[in-house]
Amino acid sequence: MQSVEPKKSTSIPEWLLANVSRILVSLLIPALTFWVLIIGFKFLRDSDAPKVIIALVAIIWGVGGAVAMYVLANWLVEQLPADWTRRIQPFIFVGPAVAILFWYLALPTIRTFIISLYNRDGSEFVGLRNYYDIFFT
Repeated sequence: MQSVEPKKSTSIPEWLLANVSRILVSLLIPALTFWVLIIGFKFLRDSDAPKVIIALVAIIWGVGGAVAMYVLANWLVEQLPADWTRRIQPFIFVGPAVAILFWYLALPTIRTFIISLYNRDGSEFVGLRNYYDIFFT
């Protein structure tokens, strides 16, 4: 007959420390990866290298960085308890897509609207007067 070992009981502080630290690491590492990607893209933007080289490095950096971010984030989330993994894992895949949509669609729209509230050279806030002039004059 097999012996069944009793379940180890952990204290509340040990449980909190283990789970909170796992969650913090699962959030910190993707954020750190994203920060490194941003630094790389800023470097490429300000580089004086030939445009072909910049384009090739940007493609490799962007695709490789995105893959690294997904793989790393997924691995970290899989280190959490199964219940938490099931809850958080969809956000690992949907979150970056939402961030990209916001960055390339919503943010430029908001910035364009704000710029449209200023005069031609951007020195004076004119509010909705530009829209009034377009539609009613």
